[in-house]
Amino acid sequence: MTDKTDKTGTLNDAEITRYARQLILPEISDEGQDALKATRLAIIGAGGLGNPALMAATNAGFGHITLIDDDVIEGTNLNRQFLFTPDDIAQPKAEIAARHAAAQNPLISVKARTSYFDETIADEVMAGHDIIIDASDNAPTRYLANRTALAHDKPLIFVSAIRFEGQLAVFSAPLDGDERAGCYECLFPQTSSIAPVANCATVGIAGPVTMVMGSLAVLEAIKLVTKAGSIGTSLAGRLMLFDGLGAHSDIIKTKRDKNCPACADL
Repeated sequence: MTDKTDKTGTLNDAEITRYARQLILPEISDEGQDALKATRLAIIGAGGLGNPALMAATNAGFGHITLIDDDVIEGTNLNRQFLFTPDDIAQPKAEIAARHAAAQNPLISVKARTSYFDETIADEVMAGHDIIIDASDNAPTRYLANRTALAHDKPLIFVSAIRFEGQLAVFSAPLDGDERAGCYECLFPQTSSIAPVANCATVGIAGPVTMVMGSLAVLEAIKLVTKAGSIGTSLAGRLMLFDGLGAHSDIIKTKRDKNCPACADL
């Protein structure tokens, strides 16, 4: 293999060694690894889904990762947020997680942003990144991430987990002339009524489910960047429903709502 240097945007010797088992995959190869290295990935949420997503992206070689979360570590997080220890309680999730990721792979850039993802930073985040993984745990963040990603024409990977179940979808611009398949708000319409939302604190979560779903979200990001997306099948325009108890998953095609307030005019 020829010598490669960082200056040309290709892989150096340390990267060739580290990513050797990915490089031999024809769906990735040197070209795909170069593309991963150049990709700026934002992960919203540093909790149960954000932890595995961050480490999967770190080890895959995404060159620039920003982790966004304003929360602090609590004892109840430790059954699934494996980057944290009891000594980390009360410290910022994003900072501690990013520190672990940077130590795991010094060949990439990992940045912590201890901010809530709201209107004050949403446009800046979208403009500064190529792909966004929404690993948040609340509806307002999800709707904002969706609308901002649409405005900036950036791929948005939605992932969620609760109890023994998970959901995963990719919302992106049309590929190869296909019609837009819809957005997060097409799939989960926003209503004016206020209903109780199930969350981990009220109904529980099995830790391994978050690890599975967070990792799958990064696999979808890899497919968006490399040839795997064209050779394999992306979740763009589809929703995966994972059932850990039943040991199976279903995939349904998502439909665009032509009256969707978020994407109808696109």
